Amino acid sequence: MAALEAAVSRLTGALTDTVATLKELAGSLKPTAGVLEELAALVKTLVEAQVRTERRLEELTARVEALAEAQARTEERVGRLEEAVARLNERVTRLEEAVAKLAEAQARTEERVGRLEEAVARLAEAQARTEERVGRLEERVGRLEEALTRLAEAQARTEEQVARLTEAQAKTEEALRILVDRVGELDGFYQELRFVRRAPAILGRARFRRVRVVNPEELADRLDDLEEQGLISPAERDRLVETDLIVRARRDGQEVWVAVEVSSTVDIRDVERAAESAALLARILGAPAVAAVAGRRIGPAAAAAAHDRGVLILSQA
Repeated sequence: MAALEAAVSRLTGALTDTVATLKELAGSLKPTAGVLEELAALVKTLVEAQVRTERRLEELTARVEALAEAQARTEERVGRLEEAVARLNERVTRLEEAVAKLAEAQARTEERVGRLEEAVARLAEAQARTEERVGRLEERVGRLEEALTRLAEAQARTEEQVARLTEAQAKTEEALRILVDRVGELDGFYQELRFVRRAPAILGRARFRRVRVVNPEELADRLDDLEEQGLISPAERDRLVETDLIVRARRDGQEVWVAVEVSSTVDIRDVERAAESAALLARILGAPAVAAVAGRRIGPAAAAAAHDRGVLILSQA
């Protein structure tokens, strides 16, 4: 803007000098009509040129002012751009720092990737070895499955044999039970016969004298008469008839009746039957009666029951 003003000022000064020079020339020369006309035309031309120059100067001035305003706006925009550039430079700096950090992280990542690749390679080798081992294990499993199948078949045969043996064992146990029962019955019968044969000796150890075993048929006849007379009930008659032994004896100078239950092993039922039979004898015959049990063995419970019921325990030893 200042340079343009200076140029316009120089141009205006030059035009002023030119006009002065022309005036001097006009004064020094003889005025002639032709020269005057030429001068007038020249002056006119110069005046027109001056007018155009002034018009252009005004246009230039307006343009300069517009340019000055545009320059001001441009400088303002440049200021904003410089601020934006400063901000961009700051962001670029931060980005450069971030890029540097990313580069370092990328380097570390590449290092880790390298280690991972090595680990993957080792894992691939281990996987190959594992697959080989799995193949061998599958073969072993196949052989084991075959062995298990054979074992299952053998187990089925064994279970079948065990079932047959169990059935045979059950039959054997049943036969043994029947045999034991029969042996028990036989032993009980033997104990009765033995007691009958040795009654005086066995009861003699308990201070009984003149021991006589009552004949079962005679006892049954007498009980039948009492039942027919209504003196005893059928159940009482059966209880006395089913008593193993009825004995007549004397004890302490007095006649007594003895109801004896004989078993291989004396139990509580033997004690209870002997006590019931002795009570019936005492009531029916009106004479003292003693309950007694005899056998090879007597359990603690039966012994306690005999003590509580006053039942005499006789030893056949």
